[in-house]
Amino acid sequence: KQATEDADADIVNTSIEIAKNNQTVVIVGQDIDLLVLLHQLNPKNYDIYFQKSGPGNVKDLFYTSNCFKHKSVKNVVAFLHGFSGCDTISAFAGKGKKTTVKALLSTKNLSTLANVFYQKDA
Repeated sequence: KQATEDADADIVNTSIEIAKNNQTVVIVGQDIDLLVLLHQLNPKNYDIYFQKSGPGNVKDLFYTSNCFKHKSVKNVVAFLHGFSGCDTISAFAGKGKKTTVKALLSTKNLSTLANVFYQKDA
């Protein structure tokens, strides 16, 4: 299937359609955007895994859409990803993704701030 717009979204949506038929699906890629989209677009937690392939001798890593270390991250993962710098949005100047995410996670009202991000009319 040839992607006409967003290949990552097409990959995740296709995997969800396959998983709806009780089939286990593994998405293989290097882009963590796939995991973020999988989390956002797979609310029923179909049996879909993301295999992040590493270069050379680096071991591959396996994730599921509900594998986030911090429970508080689960509801704001797209916000954290976009705000800290995904493929299309630059991270804060001079700050890395980990530093930005750490700062955001220490924010007491993170959920309130992130809710604006998820509103269609915001």
